[in-house]
Amino acid sequence: MKTQRPLGITLLASWQFISSGFGIFGSLSLLIAASFEKPSVILRQLKQLNPGQQMPPTPEGMNMMITILKWSAAFGLVLGLIGILLGYGLWKLQNWVLFWVKLQQAWNLFWNSLSLLFLITAHNVLSTAENAGSTGINRLPMSSIYVQLIMALLLNLAILVYLSSSEVRNAFLYRQQEVNQLRYAPRRLR
Repeated sequence: MKTQRPLGITLLASWQFISSGFGIFGSLSLLIAASFEKPSVILRQLKQLNPGQQMPPTPEGMNMMITILKWSAAFGLVLGLIGILLGYGLWKLQNWVLFWVKLQQAWNLFWNSLSLLFLITAHNVLSTAENAGSTGINRLPMSSIYVQLIMALLLNLAILVYLSSSEVRNAFLYRQQEVNQLRYAPRRLR
């Protein structure tokens, strides 16, 4: 009897594949663009975009920015490949993946909480400075950013709770038992 993958695990695996695919595509695009563009070309494009800029970046600064972009793209590529590996493990109900996906969701929960805390603090500081008579502070409407972060927090928390449910644990446990039975079953003679 083959263990049936729970719908939630199928959705999580699909999400891992899709988001990792976009991450890999974006990282490769950034890596290719940063590799082919010369700092002087990027500097000229920046000047065209913002002609009133007081102090344009130096070529050395542009080289440093391109190096940072390349490393960021390489890091994003590695994260995308790890995401595909996690998606495959979820799809196949591999036992090892449950720990890593829980760790990934806990990490996302931590960073989204930290982002929300930083955003609230920054918003309060900017509001206080603006009320004190300081001018020139332009803020984006904060409500949509708050909603996005709170939704991300709730989603991360819901996924963590779901991954800890007995349904998910049993599916992974039964799948591991099936694998062990197949692995250690006596072989038929032909």
